[in-house]
Amino acid sequence: MTTKIKNITEIRQFDAVRDESYRALQFTVRAAKHRRAADEVEKVMRRYLELAVQSNNKVMLRMGVLSIILFIWEKKSA
Repeated sequence: MTTKIKNITEIRQFDAVRDESYRALQFTVRAAKHRRAADEVEKVMRRYLELAVQSNNKVMLRMGVLSIILFIWEKKSA
């Protein structure tokens, strides 16, 4: 292999490592956002313990409302 081809190959390997690192960073940022949202749901659920013992339909309705609230909250904090 010529030196030029070796250099190109090495550059491509470095690019691949850089790209993978960037994707990992993006994933970490997204996961942190979801974690904050999950923490907010947990806080609400702790405040309203009776949600856990109500009928499934009512719980699902309230969880839907909570998910909308969290969606809005995430958009504001982004």
